Amino acid sequence: MKKRNTKINKLIGPKFKEIRKNKHVSLKELAQKTGVK
Repeated sequence: MKKRNTKINKLIGPKFKEIRKNKHVSLKELAQKTGVK
C-alpha cells in the first residue's frame, strides 16, 4: 500500500475525533453509518 500524506492525516484525524466526541458517535458507529468495513 502506498504511504499517504502524513501532514494531511495529522490534521484530519484529530478533527474527525473531535467531531465524533462532540456528537457522541463511536468509531464503530461512524463506520457502520458510512458503510466502511
